[in-house]
Amino acid sequence: PDPPAIRIARFVPEGRTWTTASTVVPGNTEAGTLFQRLGSDAAGHARLLLWTEADGGRTALKALRLDAEGDTCEAVRTIDLAVAGDAARADLSVDPTGNAVAVWQQSESGRADDSSRSNIAFSRFDIASGRWQPAALAEDQPGAAFDPRVSVRGGEVLLSWIQAEDGANRVKVSLQPLAGGPEP
Repeated sequence: PDPPAIRIARFVPEGRTWTTASTVVPGNTEAGTLFQRLGSDAAGHARLLLWTEADGGRTALKALRLDAEGDTCEAVRTIDLAVAGDAARADLSVDPTGNAVAVWQQSESGRADDSSRSNIAFSRFDIASGRWQPAALAEDQPGAAFDPRVSVRGGEVLLSWIQAEDGANRVKVSLQPLAGGPEP
């Protein structure tokens, strides 16, 4: 069988029909492609796709920008290059104009201090430039961080996740500006 691919079909309200599905991300034969999230603008147009894919011995988080018809409008980007490890469990939030933030769990297997550690990383997408900013860690605490979520509203980004800490799981949050670089 063919490796999993990401296909998109668009709903046409006027005729109350769906377009024929087209492949926007072909399947990866190395370890498959795992769909993560689809982000849309205020008009309901799909604008950004996130997925994880085996990429040179690790699992990378990739993104693709779409036009209003759901067709690709730029090359695939690997957005987790600035942080080490494997990406998983991504979330995505897009503001009404198309600016976005992706957040995900980034594993750090092989660390001397904690081989099961994972962190929460994020990256901002700027619609004006059409670029993802370099990924940054939202936290760098001992213990595992998992189940990341993101919400964008009014020029701010709310990141949340679960952090294993002192034998308990705690909810952590970080408020970031939508524009600009990562803040410590």
